[in-house]
Amino acid sequence: MPFEIVKRTEEPVYDVRHAIEWPDGERKLLSVNASPLFDEDGGFDGMVAVIEAITEQFKNQRKLEESKKRYKQLFTETNEGGALHELIYDDEGNPIDYTILEVNSNFESIIGLTEGEVKGKKATEVYDREKPPYLDRYAEVAINGEPTSFETYYEPLGKHFKISVFSPEKDKFATVFTDITERKEAKENLKESEQRYRRLFETAQDGMLILNADTGKIIDANPFIRNLLGFSKHELVGKQLWQIGKFQDIVENRDKFKKLVEEGYIRYEHLPLKTKSGEEASVEFVSNTYEVNSQKIVQCNIRDVTERKEANEKLEKAVKQFRQAFQFAPYPMMIHAEDSQVIAINDAWLDITGCEGEDISTISDWTEKAYEEAKNNVTEHIEKLYELEERFDEGEYEIRTKEGETRVWDFSSAPLGKAIGDERRLVLSMAVDVTARKKVMSELKEKEKEMSVLFNNLPGMAYRCENNREWTMKFVSQGARELTGYHPEDLIDNALVSYGELIVPEDRDKVWNEVQQALDSDQPFQFEYRIETKEGQEKYVWERGRGVYTDKGELKNLQGFISDITERKNAQKELRQSFIELAETTSRVLGVRDPYTEQHEQRVAELAREVGKRMGLGDDKLLGLYIGGVLHDIGKIVVPETILTKPGELKDVEWQMIRSHPEVGYNQILEDTDFPWPVAEMTLHHHERLDGSGYPDGLEENELTTEVRILGAVDVLEAMSTRRPYRAARTKEETLEEIKKGKEDKYDPKVVDILTQMIEEGEIQFGGK
Repeated sequence: MPFEIVKRTEEPVYDVRHAIEWPDGERKLLSVNASPLFDEDGGFDGMVAVIEAITEQFKNQRKLEESKKRYKQLFTETNEGGALHELIYDDEGNPIDYTILEVNSNFESIIGLTEGEVKGKKATEVYDREKPPYLDRYAEVAINGEPTSFETYYEPLGKHFKISVFSPEKDKFATVFTDITERKEAKENLKESEQRYRRLFETAQDGMLILNADTGKIIDANPFIRNLLGFSKHELVGKQLWQIGKFQDIVENRDKFKKLVEEGYIRYEHLPLKTKSGEEASVEFVSNTYEVNSQKIVQCNIRDVTERKEANEKLEKAVKQFRQAFQFAPYPMMIHAEDSQVIAINDAWLDITGCEGEDISTISDWTEKAYEEAKNNVTEHIEKLYELEERFDEGEYEIRTKEGETRVWDFSSAPLGKAIGDERRLVLSMAVDVTARKKVMSELKEKEKEMSVLFNNLPGMAYRCENNREWTMKFVSQGARELTGYHPEDLIDNALVSYGELIVPEDRDKVWNEVQQALDSDQPFQFEYRIETKEGQEKYVWERGRGVYTDKGELKNLQGFISDITERKNAQKELRQSFIELAETTSRVLGVRDPYTEQHEQRVAELAREVGKRMGLGDDKLLGLYIGGVLHDIGKIVVPETILTKPGELKDVEWQMIRSHPEVGYNQILEDTDFPWPVAEMTLHHHERLDGSGYPDGLEENELTTEVRILGAVDVLEAMSTRRPYRAARTKEETLEEIKKGKEDKYDPKVVDILTQMIEEGEIQFGGK
């Protein structure tokens, strides 16, 4: 016992272990530390002892030793790589690296480094990295003692590892690692394969059903089949195939389904499948039976072939229509093969030639009957047709009918590819019987000769020309000499001068636009313009013509007649000048009684002509508008002079007399005059307004002509801007406000806008400021 040893030896004892048994029978291990005590004389007087129960500590120590033994056995004998490490700390106590203390035999085969290359070295040196791999995780285990495991991809080696980490003692950790690259890649490949399958399944443009082969229940249904049938996934999954509409035509019960499974493969071309809404779709149904993870399943692929079925039906219909079109076409048509066989020949060919189908079974039969002496040349030509890659217009050939009649056919041919079932090249030959047209053309040439004689004796120039800015002449009659000063041959093909150069520059655009507008509307054209002759004389000419078109509707040329109207134009000018002088003279007569009216009429006429010019009216209309302005108040000639020149306010009866002047001017003066313009109408209606508030007839909107709209607004503006005996002139601002207020309701908006612009430009003067 420890106490006896101390008493006997008078020396202290340390960690003397012995077992004792407690009253309850439990045995416990004690550790005793004891020291002797001496009296004043140095004699042994007793002892002091510290007794510690170490039963659990002893057990833990045994376990640790057993664990180390097992760890050593696992470390050395495992098929996995293993290594023992010890943490390295910096001055502040932070782990910064670890030393590789020991590695097992599989370390090298997995990592590729030998024991001599790694043992006793820092991880940063071995793995050539600033921070060793997985330091944070390893330090956590080495410091806290809690084991862990994780999977990782180590990029320098290009491998996946599963690493288990535990700490055999503080600051040390052991790693056991397994190369799981193949398993990981297999798993990833499987995952990718499953993802590809799922993407294919979900995005397939065919319907797909996956069935349990034992129960016939639907395991999965892709979006396409759900959309096609109109069912949700919930409505399909778990149902048996024969419970879904028209699938009963394939498997009406469990027994039929078993037969489908046994056959393994079934295909239906056009199955009429009814959707949830009752609509029918034509589908192609294919089923395959196979095993997945030892479970037998049935995969059904359902392709919507409604469009394909409709396309096939349309194709069949088109083929039928082609055959009918070919057979009943109004033009002769033949399909022939390079071995000389006639594949098909239509009714028009046989009707015109008088032959029967059996008469023309080969190309040789045809050339023998139709061409006689020329058959060899024609045969040689036909043989070259089989080399065609596109349509070829062959031209006109004379043929003989069965009755011996000579006819002219205009041939063209096109390749049809190769015959179905063999490699013979096919050609479609078509013809247009132009016999009658050739006859008409011959007669037409004779008529042209006759017409040429006629044209050459007409007072003017007949022509045929191209539709271009030069008006390139292809034919001109002898009248060109008198009209232009040039001989016909000088103008044809612009030999000496083009006709376009003879048109005065100011009129060239007008001529071009008039002709193009007529062509666009497929109408004849006629208009006047000026030309300059070879001698420099300016002439007015009148042209009438139209476009001539081919059978295909393409413009061939222009044909027409041009005559000299210079004398007539000069006479018209003189006549118009006479009208102007007459109108101005009449206005001056009125001015003798009322100078205000004369000045007003003259100003209205000039302003109206300027407004019309800005609106794009032609010269003839502008002249008529001017004369209408000069005479619009001619009816005031019957109003007493005392009223017209009366200062101050007018009485109602006086206003009534003044308001009667449009009707007086029309009924008593201008109604029976023969002006070439609507002067009388302008006089009668120049006080009418767009909203019907004018007089004398209350006309409105489209009942008012352009001339009346212009005169009405100009008359009001001029009257306001000048002084009258009974009132002062309005200011510029007052006048603008008045006409703008009546815009659209009383006065034409275009006219008001032009008058406003003229006022702002200072073109109109005002009596007031």
